[in-house]
Amino acid sequence: MFRTQASTPSDTRPRSRLGTRLALVLLPLVALPLLALGGAAYLRARSILERQAVLQLGNEVRTQVLTLEDWAVVRHQFIQLAS
Repeated sequence: MFRTQASTPSDTRPRSRLGTRLALVLLPLVALPLLALGGAAYLRARSILERQAVLQLGNEVRTQVLTLEDWAVVRHQFIQLAS
């Protein structure tokens, strides 16, 4: 009635579960493209933000130059009226 099997070295080794094996196979297939797309998105966003910062600083410099030129004109006129 009872069967007894002889224990062989291959029987004593624990077998990995299908879910674990599947996860180990699929993880690199999902993670590598995800990392690549994340890196590309980061570099693109950084480039866009850097370009915007340069443009905004350039506009601010132009505004300051115009303000200083106006101030210099007013001071020059004031000096001419005072003398």
